[in-house]
Amino acid sequence: MTKIETNPKINVGKPTIKGTRITVATILNLVKNNYTFEEIIEAYPTLRKKDVEAAVDYAESRMKREEIFSSRVIVA
Repeated sequence: MTKIETNPKINVGKPTIKGTRITVATILNLVKNNYTFEEIIEAYPTLRKKDVEAAVDYAESRMKREEIFSSRVIVA
């Protein structure tokens, strides 16, 4: 069972920790700003370590599927 859900009625469909209104983006922003998992859980007591891990895993899986298209620029 996944801990991440996307529901248009919750946070306008942004990936969110199931059963909360805490978005994956919020968690990633905290990680980017050097918060430890423990500090994130302290800031958001409804979260568990598995929730934070799920957010990071979700972002990783999305990045793995990202495709890069290169285009040639021809200058005449």
